[in-house]
Amino acid sequence: MRDLGTFGGTGSQAAGINESGAVAGFAWYPGDHYGRAFVWSAGAGMQDIGALPGANHSSAYGINDACQVVGWGLDANGLPRAFLYSAGTISELPVFEGHATYANAINNHGQLACLYDWQAYHSFFYDPTTGVRAIGELPGHRWACAEDINDFGQVVGYSYRFGPLNDDRAFLWQDGTIVDLNELIPADSGWILRQARGINNRGQIVGTGLISGQWHAYVATPVPEPTTLVLLSAGLAGLAFLRTRRWGQP
Repeated sequence: MRDLGTFGGTGSQAAGINESGAVAGFAWYPGDHYGRAFVWSAGAGMQDIGALPGANHSSAYGINDACQVVGWGLDANGLPRAFLYSAGTISELPVFEGHATYANAINNHGQLACLYDWQAYHSFFYDPTTGVRAIGELPGHRWACAEDINDFGQVVGYSYRFGPLNDDRAFLWQDGTIVDLNELIPADSGWILRQARGINNRGQIVGTGLISGQWHAYVATPVPEPTTLVLLSAGLAGLAFLRTRRWGQP
């Protein structure tokens, strides 16, 4: 166990770690009047990676193996804006001007899982070459939050609807298709998967859900199941190893 420290303020938060052990997060400066995104490594310790031009506050959420970091920072007008830190430079993502944006995760291809605020939170996939693709929401839902992305470009998060049936549902998105994870687990599992928070390159998903009326953490792992071929090929065509698998609890 290691205390990563602060920039002199009262607290800090680590949000992401890469394969070499570099950590991305946020730490307060003295007086807790502002904080900065940081990258920490065993050799260099906690390093301030800066803020957007004209502003002084930033927070990092994700880091990949090239030590590219994503998060959000206030711009000169006090609006939260998603950023990418790469090769020593922090840059605002050039998307959804005039709206709050946040970058939550980055994979090893430089692709991002993000969200923006326009009357409600909406999620989007960002590729530095091809730009923005909307992730959307599950049917009947109003907003969605993208939480993580793996190296296959699969994004997980949760989608939410308002009204008398307020609830959220974990989702998986790839190549323009969003799927309710509850449709990909056995109908008699007893689970309601409410949020998906992380996904690895094996396709395993972690999050929180309800079982027997109680909130529990879960790991959802693809298991061989040829009979689910139609379900997954319709929603996730193009990812070969998922076309003959379904999602189930271990």
